[in-house]
Formats: sequence, C-alpha cells, structure tokens
Amino acid sequence: MIYLDNAASTPLLPIVKEFYFDAIDRYYANPHAGHALSHECLRLRDKARAQILKAANADSNDYTVIFTSGGTESNNLALLGTELEEGDEIITCEAEHPSILNVIKEIEKKNVRVHYLALNSTGAPDLTNLEQLITSKTQLIALTLLHNETGGLLDIDQLSNITYGSSIHVHIDAVQGFGKREIDMNDWGINSLSFAGHKFHGPNSSGALIVKNNQLPKALFFGGGQQDGLRSGTLDAAAVAALGFTAQHNAKEKLNETKKIQELNSLCREKLLTLKDKQQNCPIDIISCESASPYILLANFENMQGAILMRALSNKNVIVGTGSACSADSKKISPALKSLGLNDQNGFGVLRISFAWQNTESDVIQFIEELQEVILDY
Repeated sequence: MIYLDNAASTPLLPIVKEFYFDAIDRYYANPHAGHALSHECLRLRDKARAQILKAANADSNDYTVIFTSGGTESNNLALLGTELEEGDEIITCEAEHPSILNVIKEIEKKNVRVHYLALNSTGAPDLTNLEQLITSKTQLIALTLLHNETGGLLDIDQLSNITYGSSIHVHIDAVQGFGKREIDMNDWGINSLSFAGHKFHGPNSSGALIVKNNQLPKALFFGGGQQDGLRSGTLDAAAVAALGFTAQHNAKEKLNETKKIQELNSLCREKLLTLKDKQQNCPIDIISCESASPYILLANFENMQGAILMRALSNKNVIVGTGSACSADSKKISPALKSLGLNDQNGFGVLRISFAWQNTESDVIQFIEELQEVILDY
C-alpha cells in the first residue's frame, strides 16, 4: 500500500511502536493507586511531561502539560476553559479546524463577539488587520500553526510581535504542525498550544494541551481530580509515555526528515505536471503555495471530482485525501480552498497528498503511475 494521507493520520514510528508495546505490557496499573507499579506509571507521566515541554521549548517553571485524548479535546479545553463572559471578544480565522470553530460558536452564545480573519493567498491566517481588531475587550486569539488543508504556515513571529506581553490568551492549534515546525513557546510568549499524537507518528487517542501555569483552564468534566483537577480520568500511562517519547524523537530528527519531505514534495510536483488526460492535456493545477509546508501538497484536477479520484486510487491501494478529513462530506468547498483561488464550481477536483517519514521516491513514482491510469479511465 502507498499511504499519502499523513495529514489525516500517521503510522507509528517503528521505534515508537517498540517502546509503546513494551510500555503496554509493563505499565498497566492505575497511576493513582498508590502502590509501587502505580508510582512507576507516574514516573513515566512526569518524564513524558518533561520531554514534551523540551520539544516545545516551554520552560517548566512557566508551563505545564495536561494530557488529553487528542487535538479536539485539547482545543475544547483551551477555549472553553478560558471562561469568557458577555462582552468579551475573540479573534480567530474563518478557516480554522472544526474543533476551534464549533467551540467558538458555542462561546458566541454567551454574547461574546468574534472577529474572523481570512486566509491569505498562501493558505495561512492573514494577520494584516490583526492589530486593528484588538481592543481592551479582546480576551482570546485562537489560530492554527500549520493549516491542515492548505499547508499554510502561520507567521508566528508577526503574531508574537503583536501580542507578546499582552493580557490576551493566545492559543495555538499545533495539531498539524507539532513535529513538523520548530516550536518555541518561550520565545513566542503564547499561552497555550494543542497537539495530537496520531499526527506525528505517536499513539492514537493521545494528545496534550501545553498551557501557562498562571492561566490554567477551568475543567470541562469532573471525576477523581486527576491532573490537578484539570482533566479527571485514569491516565493511560503507556500512551502518555509513548507520546513523550515520540515528541522527543521527532525533535531530534526533524531537520533530517524535513529535508527528505521537501525532496518528495518537489518530485511529486514535477511528476504531477507530466500527467495527461484523454485529450493529451495536463488537467492538473498545483494550488499549494511554494512557501507552504512541504508535508502537504494540493492539486486540483480540471473537470474531475477529487472524491472519485480518491476512491479509484484507493481501489489500487494508493491512499490520498481530498481535503480535511474532518469535513469531507461538505457540499461546498472550504474557505481554505477559496483562499487559494478556487470556488464552488471548480474546487471539487482537489486531492491532498501528504507526506511523512516512511514515504519514498518509489511511493511517489508508483502513485503517479496509478494516478495516470485513473485519469485516463475517468
């Protein structure tokens, strides 16, 4: 199988799989049971917390880690946990992930005002008017570090220059970007950051919210008071340990992996433009910006449906995406695709090709060969 849908989910790294399965066998106790094995589980948790803070360059004196079930829970905890009130204001982007946008829609019901930024032509949040939108009532800014559809990269330095030292809670959704971009929470001065294990070769159903110690969120649900009452429930010690292990490993290998991914992206761009339809024309427009993350490549196929192409490729054991897997059934194209120049008439031919460490040049070549057959059979 050729797997090129890594923006949706990634396979475990072999080294992570070995570590994780060993931890499952050895550390199955309830971490809060009070006996020797539970103490070992707590030791694993604390080590994972330290590994994650180091990977995010977040000082342990200023930040803590709340372990969650993944990105959606982490985003919910960060946003709902700020306890905004009537009259407060939020700034976000119109093309955020549903786990940001739908939470904000709930917050709006409190008569909280929301300002929506557009995406710029690179597929990243347009910060041009951000400073003008900030008022004394602005309590929360929530933006994505690496856009899950476009690969657009948030200008985090510009954001930091505007917000650093302010009382505004700045939340960064790094679910797609963690392990792919350099993270520097100390330098950025942001208040919270979310990520999920399955997006960077860690365990499924694992994630975390890194948050400033002096701005801890209100708990969303209640139980035994684990994690200082911020997220009750028995921790999966093995998954937490594997999450920290993956974060540490990726931080060490990021530069080498990124170079490889850039080469695969360039090869795929080149080969896509050699494909021909039945009229011997190239039906493909590569819509990903050159400055976008190399991990995600978008191509639009003229007079074709991306969903049909995806299914045909799947029948050939080639797996790609058509856009964000969290909104794949929509009848309208997303604001993200519109930012790249598409519309509801010509924007349904998009395939999202996303790369990871396990992909090779051979994968790209085989994908192109199978895609050529699919186009001619369309």
